[in-house]
Amino acid sequence: MLHRTGLDFVGLSDHCHADGRADFNSQWRGLHEGKLFLPGFEMKDGFMPFGVAPGVVLSNRTPPAVLAQQIQRHGGVLFFAHPENPRQWDLPELAGLEIYNLHTDFKRLGGGLGGTLRAHLPDLILNLRRFPDHIYRLPFQRPTEFLQRWDDLNRVRHITGIAGNDCHQNVGLRGFFTPEGTIRIEDTSPRVLREVRLTGLTRPLARLVFGPLEPGRKLFHVQLDPYERSARFVNTHVLARELSEAAVLDALRAGRVFVGFDLIADSSGFRWLARDVTHTTVMGGAHALTVETVLQAHAPIPCRFTLVRDGHVVARQQGRSVEWSPAGSGKYRVEADLEVCGAWVPWVYANPIHLH
Repeated sequence: MLHRTGLDFVGLSDHCHADGRADFNSQWRGLHEGKLFLPGFEMKDGFMPFGVAPGVVLSNRTPPAVLAQQIQRHGGVLFFAHPENPRQWDLPELAGLEIYNLHTDFKRLGGGLGGTLRAHLPDLILNLRRFPDHIYRLPFQRPTEFLQRWDDLNRVRHITGIAGNDCHQNVGLRGFFTPEGTIRIEDTSPRVLREVRLTGLTRPLARLVFGPLEPGRKLFHVQLDPYERSARFVNTHVLARELSEAAVLDALRAGRVFVGFDLIADSSGFRWLARDVTHTTVMGGAHALTVETVLQAHAPIPCRFTLVRDGHVVARQQGRSVEWSPAGSGKYRVEADLEVCGAWVPWVYANPIHLH
């Protein structure tokens, strides 16, 4: 999947073992066929640690404050997943949070898989085969509350924003012909949704649509969230000196990161800088504010840039490159939107630069 999508690394976020253990010896680590694997788990209370040392086993039974200390002591970087849920935001060991999570958009529709299908049934029927990427964007909503939480936290401390793809490949439908002569419809978790009994009228129709009706034969399989599409939907781009666990973890801690919705357009090469005559600072860094200081954003294609200072929009401008003279100190981040079918849609969220 990583080779097909062109991604350089993946941060694993497996669920813990049934007994609540997060065993950092049980996952791939380091380079495999030129792709980097960062070990990680999605634990209780939204804990999502990456890069904990080999041989360490964490437990969901550990109190949150102690667990955070263990993660830091063993070289890990702690992020919070699913910030729509209550979290212990004051933990000093917290390095960052998901400012977007694909699964959250599906949850907001309500009703699970059935709710998703009902909400977008006409689009699914008309466009799933020809425009599957378009279908995948249907539940998307701008993560306004996540961005506000991120800005609020960054007013008082440094918090890195990343994206959560939540790749599960479990949103889909498949149908089997059973020995009892029915069609069993299940999702890909798998959970049986319905069993359809065929009649003298529907049996020939089913045979015409699906072919031979043989017991145990799979008649259809529609996968809405294949791993490859989930991985391309949104990506966390890091500015790292090399493709290694240490370098990527260092970039995540420092906030040398931007989030790009690359299913719309590849955001590789996006830049967000503060500079003056002697110094240049990239996203995640701190820069001394002088009269010569300017903020610069560059994108690989034309877009609409939005400058945000301490959570408040202060400027907007269209183009491939923009430059602003900051009005004062603060945490400055930039967003980029693309115009798609006459509407501006989120494309890039860059981590802030601290001007002081």
